[in-house]
Amino acid sequence: MDDLTELLVLTSIALPEWELHGLVVGVVVAMREEDPISAARIVEDLRPGLCTQSHLSELCGTVFKQISAEDFSFHPLLPDDEEHIEVRLQALGEWVTAFLEGFNSLEHARDGEIEEALSDFGEISKVDPNVENTPDTESSYIDVVEFVRVGTMLIHGIVQQGKS
Repeated sequence: MDDLTELLVLTSIALPEWELHGLVVGVVVAMREEDPISAARIVEDLRPGLCTQSHLSELCGTVFKQISAEDFSFHPLLPDDEEHIEVRLQALGEWVTAFLEGFNSLEHARDGEIEEALSDFGEISKVDPNVENTPDTESSYIDVVEFVRVGTMLIHGIVQQGKS
């Protein structure tokens, strides 16, 4: 088990791991400066009583490092490929919904690129998990996850540049 997954398991009793990850990523991406303690307070305000403040701060610090990695290795935490497509689609919708909630919890001006990405994320959050499992469905799922991954990093980069 990697450090992020271990932290998510420690911190998330009431939420699926992917939903907590999406919420934390949304808050972290919306912040201009790396501040795990403030990010943890915001997450706690959104979902009171999830875990200890220290675990939540550590989780936020880990997410700050991942989203800022120069190797672009950030990935939304979602169920493994072995899970049924319906489970993975449901998790993706929950991750994106939580991301939007976390991101929108901080107010700041937004440029057109951020608004467009958030609008696309809003549509993705409405995904219907009741689909037939075909090679096209798998391929589309992979494409949408990659879109979310890149879109998240794009939004983070714009916020960090102070354009939003």
